[in-house]
Amino acid sequence: MWLAAISAQLPIKLGYDLFGLVSIQWPDSSAGIQQAPDGNYYLATKEGILEDIRANDLELIQKGIIEDDLENKIQRSKEFFETAQVERYVDIINHTRNTRFRGKKIKDQLLATILLNGIFEVWLSVFGNHNMQGFYRRVFQEHRNGCQGSYTELLKTKTKTLCNFIKQIAEIEVKVFILGDDCATLHGSMLPPKIYRDFIAIHIKKIVDEAHRNDVKFLLHTDGKFKIENQEDYEHSWEFLKIILDTGIDALHPIEMWANDIEELKREFGDRVCLCNGINTIELQTGSRRSVAQLTYNILNKVYRGGGNRLNGYIAGSDNTLMAGCQPSLAKQMLYTVDDFGRKILGLGNLF
Repeated sequence: MWLAAISAQLPIKLGYDLFGLVSIQWPDSSAGIQQAPDGNYYLATKEGILEDIRANDLELIQKGIIEDDLENKIQRSKEFFETAQVERYVDIINHTRNTRFRGKKIKDQLLATILLNGIFEVWLSVFGNHNMQGFYRRVFQEHRNGCQGSYTELLKTKTKTLCNFIKQIAEIEVKVFILGDDCATLHGSMLPPKIYRDFIAIHIKKIVDEAHRNDVKFLLHTDGKFKIENQEDYEHSWEFLKIILDTGIDALHPIEMWANDIEELKREFGDRVCLCNGINTIELQTGSRRSVAQLTYNILNKVYRGGGNRLNGYIAGSDNTLMAGCQPSLAKQMLYTVDDFGRKILGLGNLF
């Protein structure tokens, strides 16, 4: 809890409106220190994930799986979600949001949302980041079998747990839930769209529906490219993105700048989803105040024009996490520029 409260202090200082509490871990998830296949020792969870913590930014990085027996690993993950202490987890979140910083509760200074790994990203804990080939074999096998098998059952179990979790965060008035579910690269979807629809999106839709039943907005995070290039027609070019939008998500984050044309996305789909961010994070590491201001203005102008002379359905921000190396002064410049654009171009008051 204290780590999450600390991680919320920087976005408050910078003037952010919304920030995901990514550092809150499931209670009693720790399995201590265990040895990894590379011979080094790392933090481990009961789900079977090896993790490494970066001292410079307090970020937990998944290193891979503990054991090589796939069926045991799937069963271990399934049992983890079947026995997850959802009530206790929600209590920790509530205490974190009510923690005081600068004399005020965090929840009164920041829309502190919850970010959890999603359905697609289960592969990281089951197969490990060194065995994506094994993930593809299993997915294609179970998809050919009518989406039946032990891995599919694990996804169903996690979906059920996340639905239960959303019900309970709604009771403590958490209004936004973020599902971190990277499913694309700079070149497009990591699964064929039809397989993604049948194997992944079907579960995401259940979680989105549960969120909406409880008056919670649903934000999906995935890096990568949404348009499928070199297709014969418009429909096939946007097949992957339409499958994502058909789940009913309210917002799509973070619109990785080098992978997408945010103006095109706003023009084509701005009436279906709120687009979030799209301002290159690399610029916040290596740029200058002038270059960050110019880039931010360029993105805002693209969305403004591409959205039919309106910014409705757009939230500004960096196109990835504020990682180690990002300069707070440049992040502050980005936010100032958004505020300045709102006043001068849109005639709005302060946005931050």
